[in-house]
Amino acid sequence: MRILEDNLVITDNDFLWKYLDLYKFLYLIQTNKIYFSRLDKFDDPLEGLSDRIIYDKFFFDHTSTFEEPNPAIPLEQRQLNADRAKKGLKDIKEVASITQVSQYASCWYISHRESRAMWDLYSSCDSVAIRFDGKELIYIIKNEAQKNKDTNFDYMIVGNVYYRDLYPPDPTIHPMTELPNMFSVNKKDSCYAHEKEFRFVVNRKKPNPKVIGFELDFPKLTSLSFNIITHPKMEEWKYAILRKLLEKFSIEKYLSKSVIPTGL
Repeated sequence: MRILEDNLVITDNDFLWKYLDLYKFLYLIQTNKIYFSRLDKFDDPLEGLSDRIIYDKFFFDHTSTFEEPNPAIPLEQRQLNADRAKKGLKDIKEVASITQVSQYASCWYISHRESRAMWDLYSSCDSVAIRFDGKELIYIIKNEAQKNKDTNFDYMIVGNVYYRDLYPPDPTIHPMTELPNMFSVNKKDSCYAHEKEFRFVVNRKKPNPKVIGFELDFPKLTSLSFNIITHPKMEEWKYAILRKLLEKFSIEKYLSKSVIPTGL
């Protein structure tokens, strides 16, 4: 699998974090695999779409419907506009489906510090966050991707997500502009900027709606430098049980509690 870097910016002080519920964390440590989710399974419907497609979607979404009375536009013209908008939206959905069903992403939070917002958004009190040195994790995943022999996938995109006003589109930016990213998959609307996302995205040569995920081999955690941090509100007895469980994988020494205070 080829590696394509896209807007990759990381410092020596940056960590890559993944906030996980307990089941997804156990999946990682038991299988030694990183799971990549297909883009159409994400909450954001604009995942992976080009500026041109997003711009057209906005235009057709805001085309007056046939039923809306507008004396300035003849009835026949309103009907024609409505029909064009419906066809345009149908075409956009078909293009979006092909794009999103072909790409699978593993998303990480990039920061030198723990995030209370990420705990609140993507976890429960029983959850954990796993933290890696940013540059080391990127090297490991790129290396594993290059060794991957699945011929259905041809390349991996690696880089920071770039945030800007996508929907509604910023009128000062030409819809064909795709800067600073080369790939639309590493671009999201400003409303998601709090995620400070770093992505690894694999591309499938031919879309297959039956394949909803991709698994990439990952080295045993005991051979890596990392930390497991528990949710700020995890109860003491649950922390003790989790620590006992991690002893079976010889990684209990990497477990620690969140440093975020929860009370005085």
